[in-house]
Amino acid sequence: MLAIVCIAGSCTDEDEYTQGQWMKKASYNGVYRAYASGFTIGNYGYLCGGFYGANKDYLNDLWEYDMSRNSWTQCADMPVAGRKAAVGFAVNGKGYITDRFREGRLLVLLCSRYLGV
Repeated sequence: MLAIVCIAGSCTDEDEYTQGQWMKKASYNGVYRAYASGFTIGNYGYLCGGFYGANKDYLNDLWEYDMSRNSWTQCADMPVAGRKAAVGFAVNGKGYITDRFREGRLLVLLCSRYLGV
């Protein structure tokens, strides 16, 4: 029931005529990647991390998608080594990318914060 309310409440005039149809949006200009992470802050979507190429080079770049302008902008890179398959989320206008790795028996959580626009 909640999902139906959320879907119905998210419709705009543009959605009314295109509901159930795919629409082409602005092309992303970064490198193609796998296992990227993302989060949203307001009307902006963020894409970061992942890896690309046969060598699986890890990425630490951050891209912002502006829904109102239908455009992508590259932001400052994350100040940490590249990550893949991390988890992204936002709280109070701040975006977070978190990852974990095992060092012996210890599970270490790494977290980076993006302050948004």
